[in-house]
Amino acid sequence: MLSSEYIVGFTEGEGCFSLIFRKDTKLRESILKSYFSWKSKYVICLRADDVGILEQIKDAFGCGKINMLNTTHSVSYSVCDLNDQFNIIVPFFKKHTLIGKKAEDFKLWSQAVEILFNENRVPMHQRDQNKLLALKNIHSLMGQFKSRGRGAKWLI
Repeated sequence: MLSSEYIVGFTEGEGCFSLIFRKDTKLRESILKSYFSWKSKYVICLRADDVGILEQIKDAFGCGKINMLNTTHSVSYSVCDLNDQFNIIVPFFKKHTLIGKKAEDFKLWSQAVEILFNENRVPMHQRDQNKLLALKNIHSLMGQFKSRGRGAKWLI
């Protein structure tokens, strides 16, 4: 079993706390309709020959999935389930703190996870506008901790 310190250190170097906004436009009954969604993820990507490390991290958390990315010969461990993020990942990193930029990134991400978790059952068009603006602001602030991003075209 991996130690908490190992998982924290590994996340510092290889992990990512991701907040994604998506807008899809689809043609339904001759009318263009737009659909909006926010998603959060905790992800670690490695070379495919290091999959064993990710399996141990997955076992330590007891949640998430491991996916082989054939085009890049890499493997990823991701926790996309909001309940697992809120109940497992966020408490773990609040107890076992990160340092540096990753700590600031996590702080913002965990705020977004809390908003998404609390608003999860509310349709997007009925959600509190202040919370939606807070998510947009968090997303923008998180950009400073990313080496590359998709930019503003993914936001309204």
